[in-house]
Amino acid sequence: IRARLMRERNPQVVELVCSHLPLTSFALHPNVSGAGFLLPTMITHTGESYMVDRHPGAVYLYAPGQSIVFTYGDTNESAPVNKFAEVLEEDMSKLLTIGKLVYDHTLATVEHKVIGATARLDGAHDLPSRELPPPDALRVIGRWRKAKALFLAEARRALSGEPDEISASFSGVIPSVMGTGGNILPVWMHQWSYLMTDGPNTLYRFVTDTEIPHMTLPIMVDLSRNHLLRPFNHFDFLGDLGLTKFKTWGPIYSAALDDLNSLEEFKRLTIALLTLVNLYHRRVQSRFPFYLGQVFSRG
Repeated sequence: IRARLMRERNPQVVELVCSHLPLTSFALHPNVSGAGFLLPTMITHTGESYMVDRHPGAVYLYAPGQSIVFTYGDTNESAPVNKFAEVLEEDMSKLLTIGKLVYDHTLATVEHKVIGATARLDGAHDLPSRELPPPDALRVIGRWRKAKALFLAEARRALSGEPDEISASFSGVIPSVMGTGGNILPVWMHQWSYLMTDGPNTLYRFVTDTEIPHMTLPIMVDLSRNHLLRPFNHFDFLGDLGLTKFKTWGPIYSAALDDLNSLEEFKRLTIALLTLVNLYHRRVQSRFPFYLGQVFSRG
C-alpha cells in the first residue's frame, strides 16, 4: 500500500514517523471502532498534530497507543485522528482487501495468527535487525538509565516476537493459578484491560503531564507511585495474571523513580515503560479470543 506523506500539514509527525523507518511490526484490527487496522510501533509523540475526522484512506498516528493506523472503510468512533498520510487513490482497493484480510485473520478467527507488516520510505529496502541481546534485569535496579534501557530492550523484543509468558498464559499456563473456578478467560480479560489502561490511559498522560507549566518532579513521582505501585501494585497484579516479568519490573521501576533528578529524566523513563506496556498490550490483544463475541450481536 502506498501513501502520500503530508509534509506541509503535519511536518512534525511526518518527520518523527520517518525517523523510525524502516520498521517491522504486525497488523491488528481494532475491536470497537470499525474498518481500520493498526501497526504497533515504538514511536512517541506529544507535540503538534493535524487532527481530522476519520475517513477511508487516512493514515494516522494514535499517539497514546504508539500505533500507526490505516482506515480502509467506515468507522464508528467520533474522536478526530492525527493524520499524517493519505493512501493513494489507485491503492484504495488494495487497502480494502488487506483490511478485510486483517479482520478475517485476527478478530474473526478461532486460530491465532500473526500478520507481519513492514513500513518504509519509497526506495528503502533495508530492515532493522531483529536480534537483541538478553537484558539482565537484576543488574539494573537503582539506576534510571539502566532501567530505561531494559524497558526499551524488552519492548523491542515484544515488537519483534510474542513474549514467552504471553504464549504460555494463552496456552493455559498461569503460575499463580489465577482464574476463579478454573476459568482462564477472565485472566486474559484482566491482562488486556489493565495493560490498555496502564499504557495509553495512564503512562501516556504522565508523559504529557510533564509539559504542564510549573509541574514538578516530586508531583510526577508521587502520581506514578499512587497510580501504579500503591496501595494496589499493578506490576504484581499483572505478574499474578501470568505476565511474570512484571513482578521484576515493578521494583526496578520503583527504584528508578528514586534515582531521577529532573522532569526530563522522568519523561524518558516513563516513555520507555509506556512503550513496553503498549507492546505487551498489543501482543495480548492479538491473542485475545474476540471471536467469542459473535454470539453477542447487536440488536
